[in-house]
Amino acid sequence: MKEAVSPPDQPGPRRSKADFVLLCFAGYCFALAYGMTFLLPLLMETQGANEAVAGNIISSASVTSVIAALLSGHFSDSFGTCRAAMIAGGCLAASVLGFALIPNVRSAYLLALLFGTGWGAFYVLGPILAARILTGERRDHGFALLAGFMMSGIGTGPIIGGATLSAGAPVSSAFLLAGAVVALGVLSLGVLGRRMGAQEVSAGTGDRLSWASLRAVMRSTAAQPIFMVGVAGAVFGGLSSFQTSYAASHGFAFIDYFAGFTIAAIFARLFLAPYALRSPQPLMNLLLTAVMAIAVGLFILIEDSTTFYVFSSALFGASYGLHYSLLNSQATRAAPEKLVPQSLVLFSLSYFIGALGMPKIAGWIVTTLGTEALSYGLFFVAVLNFSVALFGIAVRKRASIVR
Repeated sequence: MKEAVSPPDQPGPRRSKADFVLLCFAGYCFALAYGMTFLLPLLMETQGANEAVAGNIISSASVTSVIAALLSGHFSDSFGTCRAAMIAGGCLAASVLGFALIPNVRSAYLLALLFGTGWGAFYVLGPILAARILTGERRDHGFALLAGFMMSGIGTGPIIGGATLSAGAPVSSAFLLAGAVVALGVLSLGVLGRRMGAQEVSAGTGDRLSWASLRAVMRSTAAQPIFMVGVAGAVFGGLSSFQTSYAASHGFAFIDYFAGFTIAAIFARLFLAPYALRSPQPLMNLLLTAVMAIAVGLFILIEDSTTFYVFSSALFGASYGLHYSLLNSQATRAAPEKLVPQSLVLFSLSYFIGALGMPKIAGWIVTTLGTEALSYGLFFVAVLNFSVALFGIAVRKRASIVR
C-alpha cells in the first residue's frame, strides 16, 4: 500500500515542521534587531542626545513600517513571500550595522527609516508564511510559537546590550553582533525558499490589501483585536523603549526588566497559549488586559526593590505575551473568508502605530515630566484596553439578547 503523498501546495507534516522551524529561527534573528532599538537611548546619549531625540528616532520608523506593511502583499505577490522577507531582513541587517558604524543623530533618522521598512515588511510576511506552511488547527499554535520565538529575539537584544556594557565594551558592539545574527536569519529564509519551491511564490493568491478588503475586515469582528493590539503595542513600546531611563532613575539594571519580561512572555506564549485559546476569548481579553494594567500600575509603586521590579516585569511580560498571541488568533479566526492575509496586514499596522508611535510621546514625557509621569500615562492606556475588552463583552451580550 502506497503512502499518501501531499500535493505540492499542501506540505506533509514532516516537511511543514522543518519549514516552520526555519521560519521561527529567522523570526528570532530579525526580532533581535527590533530589540536593539530599546538601546537607542543609550547609543544616542553617547552623541549628546536625550530621550526625546531617541523617541523621535524610534517613532520615525513607524512611518516606513506602515508603508512597508501596506506594500508587503504587493511584494509577496510579485517576488514571492520568502524572497520579499529576505529583502526585509537585508534592510534590518543594514540598519542595525549602520547604527553601530555611523552612530550620529542625523544618520540615525535615515537608518530608522530603513529599519522600519524591514521590520514592517517581515512582521506581515512572517505570519503569512506561517499560514501558508501550516493548515487548520495547527495555525493557531503555530502563530503562538512564531510569536514566542520573535518575543525571545526582542528580549535577547537588550540582554546582549547589557552584557556588552558589563564587559566594558561600547554599546555599538552589541549592534554589530546583532547585525551578524540578522544575516543568519536571511540565510535561513533562503533555505526555506528553496524548500518551498513554487509554493512560496504567491503571485495571484491575493495577499494585497485593497480598500474593499480593508472595509470587509474592519466591518467584521476582527476589528476589535486589531484595535486592541495597537493599544497593547503602545503600552509595550512606551514601557520598553525607555526602560533604560526608568531603571537608571530607580537604581535598577535594565537587563533585569528584559530578562523577567522575556522569560515570562515566552513561557506564556509557548505553554499557556494552547489552553488560553480553548477558553472563552472575550473573558480572556478582559482578564489579560486587567492583569496588564495591574502590572503597569506596579511600576508606579516600585521604589528600590529589585525583586518587585523583576516581578512586575514578568507579570507584564506574561500578560502582554499571552494576550498578543490570543489577539493574533482572534484576528485570523474572525477575518472574512479568504481575507486572512489582509487581516494580518491590518493587525500588524495597528501594532506598528502603537509600538513605534508611542516612543515619540513617551520620550517627550520622560524629558519634560519624568519617568514617573510616563508610568502613569501608560497605566491609563492599559486601562483603556481593559475598557475596550469590557465593551466587547457588553456588545456581545446585548446582541445575544436581541437574538
